[in-house]
Amino acid sequence: MTWPKIPPAQDFQNFFALLGLLANPDAAKQRLEELSAAAEEARGLILQAKNADADLDAKRAEQERRLSRELVEHQDKIALDRSHFSEDCLRREREIARREKVAVEHEAATKFAREAAEKRKADLEARLEKLRSLAA
Repeated sequence: MTWPKIPPAQDFQNFFALLGLLANPDAAKQRLEELSAAAEEARGLILQAKNADADLDAKRAEQERRLSRELVEHQDKIALDRSHFSEDCLRREREIARREKVAVEHEAATKFAREAAEKRKADLEARLEKLRSLAA
């Protein structure tokens, strides 16, 4: 023999609440009006939430477009800055190469002038020595 299943206490409470509503039609009508007002208020809140979601989605999409546009502008600026930097580096490298060439040319000219001066000095010293020996 199995015992009958006893419904949970909440089911009993709901049943007795229903009996109470049926026993008092005015209270039932008032309760239905309250439920109807609450349902209408809930529908209004749901509509507000949907509108807020749509507004938020529109703002999010605008923000994404703005960020995308700013990213492209930033990347363009970086590319332009890199281009200017590369041009500046190339100009400086050319200037350094030009200065190195001038320095090498001056070094060669200085070396030639030094060698010529040393020969001239040796020649003059030899002449001076001859003059001293003749004068003595």
